[in-house]
Amino acid sequence: GGFARGGFPGASAPADLTTGTVVNKKGSYVYVKDADGNVLRVKTSSQSTITRNTKTSTAAIHPGDTVVVQGPKNKTGTITATRVTATAKGVTPAGSGGRFGGGVRSATRATGQ
Repeated sequence: GGFARGGFPGASAPADLTTGTVVNKKGSYVYVKDADGNVLRVKTSSQSTITRNTKTSTAAIHPGDTVVVQGPKNKTGTITATRVTATAKGVTPAGSGGRFGGGVRSATRATGQ
């Protein structure tokens, strides 16, 4: 908890929550760069809840968008998304962007990988 990542005292995010910038998209996979510069592969499916002001699909996510991804990471590092919240490039999603305590990583830059 605490303010280490700009969070509220005592607040913590789920361990499977990642915030970053979309750097690429191929089919149902979205590639997200986190604040540490890691590019994470996120697998979406019809079971993933994807929102952009309203519920939508992976097709509505574009490189440069900021996303908050929730879902477990497997042994190869792929995150299986249960929920993705996306905002357009340059817009910080409400309640994210590193505002929670430990576990949330915010991306600050993107590359076209």
